[in-house]
Amino acid sequence: MNGEEEYSFVEREGDYYIINIGADGDYKSEGQYVYEIKYTYDLGEDFISSFDDFTFDLMDYDYLTSVENFSATIILPALEGDFLDNLSFRTNDFEGLGHEAVNLDVSSLIDENGFTKSVLKLSMRDIPAQAGLTIQLLLPNNFFDTNFVPHPLYYVTIAVSIVAVIGIILLLLSHKFHKKEIVTVEFYPPKNCSAIDVAKIYRGKVKPKDFTALILEWASKKLIKIELVDKKTVKLVKLQDFPMIENVSDELLNGKLNEKNLFEAFFANSDTFVAKKNVAIKNTKLAMASRKIYKQDESVTKKCLLLRLAVSVLAVLPIFFLIIWYETFVGGVFLNFIILIFPIIALIVLTYTPIPWWFKILWCGLFGGAPLVIMIYSMLIPYDFLYLSIITAVILIVGFCLAPLVKVFTKFERSMQGKVIGFKNFLKVAELDKLNALVQDDPEYFYHILPYCYIFNLTDKMEEKFKALNIEYPEYLNGNSTVIVAGCIGSVITRRISSSSSSSSSSFRGGGGRRGSSGGGAGGGGARGR
Repeated sequence: MNGEEEYSFVEREGDYYIINIGADGDYKSEGQYVYEIKYTYDLGEDFISSFDDFTFDLMDYDYLTSVENFSATIILPALEGDFLDNLSFRTNDFEGLGHEAVNLDVSSLIDENGFTKSVLKLSMRDIPAQAGLTIQLLLPNNFFDTNFVPHPLYYVTIAVSIVAVIGIILLLLSHKFHKKEIVTVEFYPPKNCSAIDVAKIYRGKVKPKDFTALILEWASKKLIKIELVDKKTVKLVKLQDFPMIENVSDELLNGKLNEKNLFEAFFANSDTFVAKKNVAIKNTKLAMASRKIYKQDESVTKKCLLLRLAVSVLAVLPIFFLIIWYETFVGGVFLNFIILIFPIIALIVLTYTPIPWWFKILWCGLFGGAPLVIMIYSMLIPYDFLYLSIITAVILIVGFCLAPLVKVFTKFERSMQGKVIGFKNFLKVAELDKLNALVQDDPEYFYHILPYCYIFNLTDKMEEKFKALNIEYPEYLNGNSTVIVAGCIGSVITRRISSSSSSSSSSFRGGGGRRGSSGGGAGGGGARGR
């Protein structure tokens, strides 16, 4: 003691008890005094299932003066094995202290009850002012008789995660909850339905590959001629104007007008349209026309947006409740809610913006992925939230990525699904005898259905069947297979006009991606511690 006045009292500040030792209003002479303080130390709940640990601050981290010749004695139940390998010391900012910095002596004793105890005596010559000393000993699991009793928020977070997963699945499948139309056997696509119309009816959205099918359809109707100049150049030659739009139902009229608008945009400046691979198509009219092809009915757009928003909200809820649960233990770490904004923004960009995929992954990984990983890692330092943290993070990421897969159909599209699916099913299982009979009635049957086969990913299969019937490739393919021609059109033309479309179209592409136009065969359109 240094002669300063000391008072004897105990006070509490939050979770801390402050003990002042000395006679009330009395002075102490300089000298050495021994005080014995006994209390019960609560080890707390056991959050980690792989091991137990004894972690204790031996020297306070706020002591205002340096401490010389510090020593402490720790008596524990008998320790077995080479436990010193799991013993460590640290000071400020988790800086580790080697055993050379801390003098340690280990012995054993037998207490009054006959039980063997392990005695750890340690000392340090000097501890600087406002520097502490912490010991951590990792012990076998169940060394201490402690149990983890989860907070109710733990179960709430699990329940929210389950509800979110179920909700996301139901929203993604919501288009199937309507009354199903009867699937009929169809040999032709629905009357007046273009390849784009069939694509919308079949999958609820337009993919870039569908533009390729539409160009093939124009060629099958002898509106254009397709010339493969070389592997990197495609030429479209207009043979006749787009036909007059007559006897078309109101439900198909707008789509037919958009198709006509697209056709005329291709040949606005000349009867010949030439495109080269890796060369951007700088044609404003064509970009606007292709954008209209993507556009859907306003009511469908609104409903689709609401459903996607609902999926995104459900994806955020589990990790939101995880943070609340974490803050219940740690106390007021509001920063995690701020950090959560970064991955959410990154996922919105990743899902809805029409920028190159490689830039999306790079930028979103840095802007959103890094903060998310740091946040999860920081939450793992004090408590073992590993599994639930990973689950909620996966729900967040997967939920946002699945949101664009929400499908919404108009009443007319649902009414036509039975016919479109029936047409696809027929093409998929059609026998040669039936196909031969259809060709006898309509010699150009094979040529007319190829664009739709491309949409259904049945091109290779149908070409093999008609090859067995000794039917030559249609003239508009110039002796090439549909796969070759469609693949070239996809990489040279379709990608270019798709990439020139704005974000309004991008949000409706869904899982199609830009590689959807690269081919057309049966494979698809291109596709420890704390």
